[in-house]
Amino acid sequence: MIERYTRPKMGRMFTAKYRFDTWLKVELAVCEAWAERGEIPQDAWKRIRKNANYKLRRINEIEAQVHHDVIAFNTAVADYIGEDSAYFHKGMTSNDVVDTAQCLIIKEAGQLIEEGLISLRKALGARALEFRHTPVMGRTHGVHAEPTTFGLKLLVWYDELNRHEERLAMAIDGIAVGKLSGAVGNFAHIPPDLEEQILRKLGLQSAPVSNQVVQRDRHAHFVMVLAGLASTMEKIAVNLRSYQRTEIGEVQEPFAKGQKGSSAMPHKKNPILLERITGLSRVIRGYAVTALENVALWDERDISHSGAERVILPDACILVDYMMDKLTTVVSGLVVRPEQMNRNIYMTKGLIFSQRVLLALTEAGVSREDAYSMVQRNAMRCWEDRSPLLDALLNDRDVRSHLDTAQISRLFTIDPFLEHVDKLFERVGLSDGKKGSGEVKPVQAPRRGRGRGRGQHQDEKLERITRSELGNIDSIAVETGAIQNISERASDYFESSSVVLSRKGGKGQGDDTLGEAEHQKKKTGQERGRQSSRSSGRGRGSSKIKEKDSGQDKEKSREQTEPKPEAKPAAPEKPAASEDGKEKASAKPRRRRRRSPSRKPADGAAKNENDNKDKGEDK
Repeated sequence: MIERYTRPKMGRMFTAKYRFDTWLKVELAVCEAWAERGEIPQDAWKRIRKNANYKLRRINEIEAQVHHDVIAFNTAVADYIGEDSAYFHKGMTSNDVVDTAQCLIIKEAGQLIEEGLISLRKALGARALEFRHTPVMGRTHGVHAEPTTFGLKLLVWYDELNRHEERLAMAIDGIAVGKLSGAVGNFAHIPPDLEEQILRKLGLQSAPVSNQVVQRDRHAHFVMVLAGLASTMEKIAVNLRSYQRTEIGEVQEPFAKGQKGSSAMPHKKNPILLERITGLSRVIRGYAVTALENVALWDERDISHSGAERVILPDACILVDYMMDKLTTVVSGLVVRPEQMNRNIYMTKGLIFSQRVLLALTEAGVSREDAYSMVQRNAMRCWEDRSPLLDALLNDRDVRSHLDTAQISRLFTIDPFLEHVDKLFERVGLSDGKKGSGEVKPVQAPRRGRGRGRGQHQDEKLERITRSELGNIDSIAVETGAIQNISERASDYFESSSVVLSRKGGKGQGDDTLGEAEHQKKKTGQERGRQSSRSSGRGRGSSKIKEKDSGQDKEKSREQTEPKPEAKPAAPEKPAASEDGKEKASAKPRRRRRRSPSRKPADGAAKNENDNKDKGEDK
């Protein structure tokens, strides 16, 4: 692996010197076991143990001639031990040394990866606890779904890393085997019990049965576990990169002092570490394919796997080690923006509560199909008009025939989405040992830029609202106009309806004006340009406008003259001829303004009688 992606400790395990040192460790362990059985004289064993050594340059020189690395190694060691080399490599074949040493190195590399994985998991766990009650928008298909918490997002990844720890432990156990069974695996020259003795001393298990090589399904499993771990790291990286997008802006990868993001654009802060992790994970998954291809070898052994393994095994270990270190750095130093998370929650002006409305309607006796249709038609209209869903529902006759104002309004809160957060942390087994920690901090509720003079000079005395006191309210709901109510105060012109109800002492029943006050009512696209359905109280006679519902959301208006109680019928108006041919009698009353009988019904009869006299013909 290139030096850029190699951390020193892991890199040293895959140097030529470390490999030959491990070969020598295996060879000396075999010599010692033979000496204990009297197969090698004790004096010879002592000299071998004292003098055994090699020079890398000498190995390379010999290999260039013989084209066999194990023979080159043995010859280079023989230069140091002299005549005692007759006992060196006794009863062994090349892969007894190579495979056993390679499994020993992979085991050590796996244990180092295990340490890095634990560090990454702990970093994720710490941030998950830190933000376990921080609301954030949940997304499916990249589209706003329902609220969750940022801590729960991290908890999902934390739990996934727990499983990777288990898999990695199994993979390390699976690869931590050796074999000294000879050229075809039948122990023709080293007895099985001697193999077990030697491998136990090296910290390995004996492969129950083998041919000339340790079977490559073990190596494939190990690399696949690394590929799975890399894929999880990529998942974390991809999501964090997405949350850093300018349009979302919820997190940011650490950006060091003096760091530069672009040679052309000085403003750039790019998630380069997360992008690097994403790219390198693809390389490791490619190694997994190669490892699987290496499983199928001819007969008792061929070396089609050898060249590939010299690349994929070191590189996979080195890259995973590097990626975990970089991801741990990002997670630990991740810049998190809770206020932006809140803004995104209310971006769609309450559409995220559609399922709560749907379920409330079904609980009120509406079939699921009809309830879905009611909510969807309002939601789709709000998508297009960018208007609050609460307003649309409160103006929907079908919805209101099943749910009153208070029932609808109470649905617009994110509290239920956060209710079981602590339970989920408990199930995963993640705790900071502090009961009730992660309490939501109060946030300021900024004034809207409108109002009637109230709170004009109180910028520095903004009301502080906490979810624990007033329900699930925050400054973003206020700021974005996500949810409406009838409050006149500029600072809370838009806020959760639950606050309004609590301010009214919980008496929300029958409050038909909630969210529908004329000064707040927002007309949808279909309603723009239509006349108000309220009676104007102007014109000749007492009239009012009746709304006729066609059942297809078509509204028609017509005027109907109310009968005037105990009033004498007025004389019929006769058109008066004039020079310009106009009817003076019909024109004259229009210049007069009279009160509608509905404004003062008590003396309506007397009033009507006087009006009739006033409206007589003026001839």
